[in-house]
Amino acid sequence: MHVHVIYMSISGNVRRFVERLQQYALQQHCISEDSPLISLSEIRKDTSPIELRSNFFVILPTYTVTFVQHWIEILTTPMHHHLKTHNNYEKCLGFIGAGDASSGMYAITAQAYANHYKIPFLAAFESRGTESDVERIYALIKLQVIQKVYG
Repeated sequence: MHVHVIYMSISGNVRRFVERLQQYALQQHCISEDSPLISLSEIRKDTSPIELRSNFFVILPTYTVTFVQHWIEILTTPMHHHLKTHNNYEKCLGFIGAGDASSGMYAITAQAYANHYKIPFLAAFESRGTESDVERIYALIKLQVIQKVYG
């Protein structure tokens, strides 16, 4: 079984996290074939949206520009295009956020996406995440997949 994770990484922290997540999934799959492998797709500003044919998860960084009491997030706009194309968002099983917990807007981008698309916000991690974060988020992804498959 494979799980697809699409992500954006502007500073490289999310990329490093998902690579560790993919490696952890491989280790778990070697122990038990019931543990899903993870395939990765990075969405960049020049990525052309395509139709996704299987369920997936989204991992997003948090970058905001604040004006008065409102925030405007512009750096992850390519992800919106990707999700809207062919109604890809309908196959999304959940959003995971990365960010700085001391900023006051911890994982707000992933939370905003979850609210916008009415899809669960599953978890968050700081910066590049810890090994504990990798294990916790893999367990959440695995649980969501099991619930989707077995109802």
